[in-house]
Formats: sequence, structure tokens, C-alpha cells
Amino acid sequence: MLVFAIGLSISEGDDLLTRATLLRETMSHPSQIITDAVAAIDREDWAAFIDLCDPVSVRRFKNELVWQFSDNGYSRGVEVEDFLEEMPEIPREVAEHYVEEMNSKRDPAYRLSIELSTVSSLAELQGLEPAEVLVRWLQSRMIRREDDFSVRKWGPSRGLEVTEIRRLSQEELDSDFIYKPQYVVLGSVRDGSEFAHVICRHAGRSYAPDEEDSGDYSTPQDEAALSHALENRSLMLTALCRRQADGTWRLIAERNLFFLPQMSIVT
Repeated sequence: MLVFAIGLSISEGDDLLTRATLLRETMSHPSQIITDAVAAIDREDWAAFIDLCDPVSVRRFKNELVWQFSDNGYSRGVEVEDFLEEMPEIPREVAEHYVEEMNSKRDPAYRLSIELSTVSSLAELQGLEPAEVLVRWLQSRMIRREDDFSVRKWGPSRGLEVTEIRRLSQEELDSDFIYKPQYVVLGSVRDGSEFAHVICRHAGRSYAPDEEDSGDYSTPQDEAALSHALENRSLMLTALCRRQADGTWRLIAERNLFFLPQMSIVT
């Protein structure tokens, strides 16, 4: 039998077949992909997460980062004369200081250290497998305590993606609980036969009509209820999925997935 030819017992072969069947079933709908992806990140099962991703997009994700942090994506720096032409009232020594600081932050190596905190050079990035690049990129955006990706050790304030990282509160640092905003997967919208946009919204909190409204008793109750309802629906997040040749759906690896490590899904 084939299972013996590849060195597996019947039971091991059955386990692999069962896993493949379950994986195919979970990939049968785009909305389920997002739920499973967040769950995989939460338990740090990176192999399971990569299984949920479109393989071409994972390779593309790495190649775009390599291009971005190579000379191809690095434009000419600011010159002191350009700076003084725009702001002639600034002393030259002050302009030189600002130009040096501005150009240092435009350097590809500097920007790479912000984007991927555990990759030290372009050469190292080029040597990594595409899946490893995506995993490290997501790990750099996880809310963690005391390890290589801890927010204690890596503060986002110096970087280009301040809004992507939420700092832990002191209560979260001192306890075993890290708060992650809850989202509801509303469903998916098909975009042709090959793509689907999965839509998530903030779950927020429920609202009781008799709740007090922060001292503003002049607001009609129906308007207050509408305001509370809209609070839960003002923040929408989307992720793109692609149908594979076998009919299953996979997640497209893009930079807009930075929110996945910082959310939980209400099931």
C-alpha cells in the first residue's frame, strides 16, 4: 500500500488523511479562514497559520519587502541646500542637523530594523524562507511580555508604524491577562470568482436603553441608542482571501494584516 511505501503506518496515514480532510473543510469558506488564522496566531501555531495562507502571496510578501529595503526603493536623500531653500531663516548648522537626522531615518537598513525587529540586514532577509519572513513580521506585531518581541524591549515610538502596536497597560504587565479587542466576522463579499473580502467589525459592548448617558440628559433615548450602536460599527477591518485550484480559500498575505495578532474573534 502507498502508506507503507512512504514509511507510514496505517494509523499514521489515517491521521494525515484526517488532518488534510479537516483542513480542507475549514478552508471551504473565506470567513472561517480569518477565524482560524486569529486562533492559530493566538496559540502561536505558525505552521497552521501558514497553511491558511495563499502560497504565492507569501512569496510575494517577502519579495516586496526585499525590494522596499534595497536600493530600488530608496530615493535620493534631502540636501542641506534644499532644506535652506524651503526654510531660509534656519541657521545652516541647525539645517545640517535636521537633514542628517532625516536622511538617517530614510536609510533602508534603519527602516528594515523597524519593520522586522529580528532581521538585522537585507542579506539576512533575502536568506529567509518566505513563510519565515511573514511569521517574523507578524511576531513583531504581537502583544507580548518578556521575550524577543516584548513591548518592554521594543517601543514603536521611533518607527513608522506607531498605530500598529498597542502598548500594554501596567495592569496587563502585572497580570496573566492581555486584553485584545473583540471582533465579529460579519461574512464575506465575493469579488469575482477568485477573491473574497472578509469583513470584521468591533464587537464593542451591549447597550441597555435605561443606561445613563454621561450626564447628557437632553439627548433623546433613540438618538443615544443609535450612537451606541454606531460605536460598535465604526471600525471595520477587512482581509482578502483567494480561491485555490482545489476550490479551497486561503488568506492573502499583505501588510494590512497587522491587526491579526492584536484581535480576538467572537464565535
